[in-house]
Amino acid sequence: MLALLALLAFAAVARGGYPGSVESRLQQLEQEVVRLREENRQQQLELESQALRGSVFLPDRAPSNAAVAIPTAYDELSPIEVTPPPPPPPPPPRNRGDSLQQLASDVEETRLTLQRLETKVDQLGDNMTVSLLDKQWSATITGAMIGEMICSEQRPIIPSAIVLLSPDCGNNTPTLDVHGKSSKIAVLFRGPDYKGFQTGGGMLAYFFGENFLADIAGINLIGGYVELKNDRWRFLFGRAGDLINPRRPDTIDFNSGRNAGNVGFTRGQFRAERYIPLSCNSQITAQFALCNPIATAYNGNLSDLVEDNGWPLLEGRTVLGIGPVTKKFGVERRRYEIGGSGVLGQLRHATVGDSGLIDVWLLGLDGKADLTDRCGVKGEFFCGQAVGNLNGGIMRSASGLIMAPMIRPARRSRRPVTR
Repeated sequence: MLALLALLAFAAVARGGYPGSVESRLQQLEQEVVRLREENRQQQLELESQALRGSVFLPDRAPSNAAVAIPTAYDELSPIEVTPPPPPPPPPPRNRGDSLQQLASDVEETRLTLQRLETKVDQLGDNMTVSLLDKQWSATITGAMIGEMICSEQRPIIPSAIVLLSPDCGNNTPTLDVHGKSSKIAVLFRGPDYKGFQTGGGMLAYFFGENFLADIAGINLIGGYVELKNDRWRFLFGRAGDLINPRRPDTIDFNSGRNAGNVGFTRGQFRAERYIPLSCNSQITAQFALCNPIATAYNGNLSDLVEDNGWPLLEGRTVLGIGPVTKKFGVERRRYEIGGSGVLGQLRHATVGDSGLIDVWLLGLDGKADLTDRCGVKGEFFCGQAVGNLNGGIMRSASGLIMAPMIRPARRSRRPVTR
């Protein structure tokens, strides 16, 4: 009996000792599980931080419901199943090449924005506007400061703007004239839209004085008009340039060859223009105007006394433009242009006792070609009759001053008869 008890005690010691040793083993296993869990969590956190920095990709994870089997010291004990908490979802992988491409796109967009801002600043600097009382209107001031020194071997009729020379009376008459009367100032107005039309207008003044022929410095308002315009029509009312032969020669002298082959200046008128596009690079422009028959800005010879006969001066012009549209000094034009113009009107002698009428007509042809941005050619041709008020025919619209005959009754002297 004693031998059997000793054998059982030896077997219990060989299998793990007394029952208290089982509880100790379980505690050790639980501590091991906690340690393994902590190590697993630290590894996951490190992998996620590396993935966010774009250095590594997260590996595939085991399903969140996977069980971890912990072996025990006794076969009769069932395995301990520990279910770890579900890990957070992995962030989407980022490609370093895509990030660089996005950064380059942002830099390019910023550069384009700066270019647009710089362009707007340049435009504001080139076209400074003046604020008006009515905020719907704006005004742009432009002009030119011009100084001239004219040396002539023979006395001109107008020293500051050579038109004609005085007749040679056998004496030397050289002259010298220094002035700045050709300087000009202009104001362009822009207003609100009205039924599909843009409202606006303009004013232009030189410093030749009210009477150009008097050669006295002052303000000479030669243009002032209002307009309505859109892509198809333009309506103008006021004082503006003539329609006939508008190719102004580029000369230093203010006169620009007027009365010596260059016709047209400015006059009061009502004008209508129609724009007919043929294609993206060609257009026909038709213009028609009812004008003041007598020009007030650039009068003709004072000895040529004529007046209107109650009819307006009819001016018309048609021009074909070819090439892309360019804008220079606020005027849109095309590379090649050819136009034809005409004038019809009637004047009468402003003398007592004369009812003679003068028919005014003119036909003109003009054209220009911009060969390059810095080189081009332009010219004009005209023929007509009584074009003195159009600054043609050396300022003559009639054959001369016609005086009505003066008839006086003869007086008879009464003398005493001497016988």
